Amino acid sequence: MILKTKEISALRGRRLKKRVKKCLNLKKINLHGFIYYSRLHYFMYLEKIIVDRKILVCFLNTERGSVFSLKKWFETFSTKSY
Repeated sequence: MILKTKEISALRGRRLKKRVKKCLNLKKINLHGFIYYSRLHYFMYLEKIIVDRKILVCFLNTERGSVFSLKKWFETFSTKSY
């Protein structure tokens, strides 16, 4: 299967857009200061929480009271595991 140059450039554009969007989502998650995404990912894995990254960013940006509860839950988890 031979791809045309237009299709190849579109493919590169989509990949680049996904990479930039993922980077922005991670920056928004890390912006809150109490969570780093790698630790959050491990926390969600152990606590069996299934949430999409986009939903998590939206949640952290809009729900302040819930973020406080999540922060407390994450802090107790962090103190238990270390």
